[in-house]
Amino acid sequence: VLEGQVDRYEAENAKLEENLEEFEDQNKQLQLSNALYSKLTTRLNATVEDLEEQNEILIASNDEYSRLNDELNNTAIILSNEVDTLEAAIGDIGETALEAARINDEFLDEAEVLEGLDGTLTEQVDTINGVIMDMNGEISRLEDLVDELRTILAFLDDAAEDIGESYEEIAAFLADQIETNQNLLIETLQNTYQQTASNWVCSFQSFFSGDAFINNPDSPIGTAAYTDVIDYVEDNVLAPLCLDRTDFEAFLAADNDLTDPPVDVTVNQLISSVSEYTTAAINYYFPDE
Repeated sequence: VLEGQVDRYEAENAKLEENLEEFEDQNKQLQLSNALYSKLTTRLNATVEDLEEQNEILIASNDEYSRLNDELNNTAIILSNEVDTLEAAIGDIGETALEAARINDEFLDEAEVLEGLDGTLTEQVDTINGVIMDMNGEISRLEDLVDELRTILAFLDDAAEDIGESYEEIAAFLADQIETNQNLLIETLQNTYQQTASNWVCSFQSFFSGDAFINNPDSPIGTAAYTDVIDYVEDNVLAPLCLDRTDFEAFLAADNDLTDPPVDVTVNQLISSVSEYTTAAINYYFPDE
């Protein structure tokens, strides 16, 4: 029995020795871990100090951010008000854009009309240039008349100084001057009538440029536009030449085999009839001697 217990003790002692060696190894490892933990603690302490400094910086930064946030909030309110103002302005701009588009459409329409009038206006400019040349001739004749009147005044002055000169000579001279001036005035009036009778066509075409009967001068003027057309002819041709509208309309109908009023007359027929009617009137006013 004793031997068995000794064997058991020996076995236990061997286990204890093994455990002791294991504990020694663990103790060495613990010592190494201690040294490592000591270094880590030193680093951790340094890190804590750094973190405390950074925390102070963060606190200061947080205060600054808080101040900036308040400023941003105020800026946001200001921007919101400006956005409202801009939205209202955009609405106004939208309305202005629509109005501008409408005006642009009107301009395009006007441009088309003006393109149509370009040829007519060119013809009218040529006619006006002809009128200017005629007026220059009238001006020259009037200048001659002024010279003649000056001659009369000089003659009267001389006559007043020379009491012995006969009254018959003065009367004869004045009669000649009166006759000359009458002829000049009659010629001027005749030229004016002729210009009125011939120069109305271009302005007539410009005035009615948007109507179909201008684009196609051989198409009927029609009931809708006839009254306006005859009103224009009366105001610009008949009245200045002291001619009767009713009589002209009767002539216009007869001249073109139409009923009176001749609402289906064409522009070409109208121009031809006006020319015939006014030529006859001018020949009546100013017959050849």
